Amino acid sequence: MIEQHNGTIRIPRGGGTVDVPSLFVSPYPSDVSPDVEHARRHTLAWLTRRGIITDREQAAYVDAMRLDMYAARVAPQLTGAELNLFTDWIVYTTQLDDHVDTDDPARIEPVIRAMVAILDHDDPGRGARSPDVFVAAFADLWSGCQHIPQPWRAQMADRWAQWLEAYLMEAGLRRDRLWPSAARYRETVRWTSAAVAFPLLSDHLSGLYVPDRLLNSSEVTVMRALVPDHTMAVNDAFSAWREETAGDHLNSVFVLQHEYGLSRDEALERTGHRAGEVMRHFMHCEDRLPTLCADLDAGEEEQRLLERMSGYLRHWFAGNLAWHVHDTARYRRAIEPLGGAR
Repeated sequence: MIEQHNGTIRIPRGGGTVDVPSLFVSPYPSDVSPDVEHARRHTLAWLTRRGIITDREQAAYVDAMRLDMYAARVAPQLTGAELNLFTDWIVYTTQLDDHVDTDDPARIEPVIRAMVAILDHDDPGRGARSPDVFVAAFADLWSGCQHIPQPWRAQMADRWAQWLEAYLMEAGLRRDRLWPSAARYRETVRWTSAAVAFPLLSDHLSGLYVPDRLLNSSEVTVMRALVPDHTMAVNDAFSAWREETAGDHLNSVFVLQHEYGLSRDEALERTGHRAGEVMRHFMHCEDRLPTLCADLDAGEEEQRLLERMSGYLRHWFAGNLAWHVHDTARYRRAIEPLGGAR
C-alpha cells in the first residue's frame, strides 16, 4: 500500500520512494458500496468468460489491482447489477488501456474503428461475434447499457467514442516521440483515461439523467471537467515510475519536467499543487450552484438533480485518491502490458 505520514504521501520512485506534500487530499469522505465483493467475483468471471483473462496468473494480476474497490469507491451509490456492470467497464478499460498503449497507431486502428462503429450505430450486434476479444467484450458492455434512455445513451456513446479515438492520437505522439504541452496533455488524457465518460456512466446507472440545459451550463461543464483533471493528476504521480520503466513519456510529471525544466521531485510537487487547485475550483463551482439554479430558473426537481450530481462527483475525488493510497497493487512494481503493446 502507499504510505501516508507526517503530512506527506510516500509514493514509488524507481527502486525507492519519494515524499509528495499531501496536496493530494479530499475534504470528502470515501464511501464504499456494500456490494463490492460480489462485484469483484462477478467481473473476474466476466473477464474470463470474455477471453480477456486466460489463466490464473492473469486473474491474480487483475485481482491485485482491486479495480472493484475503485468502482465501489467512486460510485458507492451503485449496488447489485448496476455495480457489476460498472465494475466490468472499469476493469475492461484498464485492460484495454494496457493492450493498446502503443507507438503504432496502425496496429490498433482496426480495433478502435470496430468499437467506434458499435457506438455510432448503437448496435452491439456489430461486434458480438468479432474474433478480437476486446471488440466482442466491448459489444457486450454496450449491450448492457441499452436500457439507458435516449438522448442520454447517445451522449454517453459520444464520450466513449472520443475516449477510443484519443488512443490513436496518443499512439501518434509515442511514435514520433512528440512532447505535448502540459495543457494539451491534460486535454488528451481526459479522454484516454475515460475519466470523462465514467462519471456520466455512473450517473446513468444510478438513474440520474440531467437535462441538457443544466448539463451544458458553464458551471456544470467546468465541474465535470475538473473530475478527470484531479483523477489524472493523482494517477500520474503514482504511476510515473511504472511508465518510466516501460519507456512511456506520456505522463504529466514527465511533461512538466520537459516543458519547464523541472527536476522529477519538483514536477511531482507541481502535480500535487495542480490537484489542490482543481479541488478548490470544484468547491467554488459547487458554491455557485444556487446562483446557477436562479439564473436558469431551475425548478425544485432540477435543483435536486444538480445536488445529486454534485454529490456523485464528490465521490470521484475521494474514491480515486483512497483507491490509490489504500487499495491497489497496480503501482507497486512495473508490470508489462497484457497485450504486449510495447
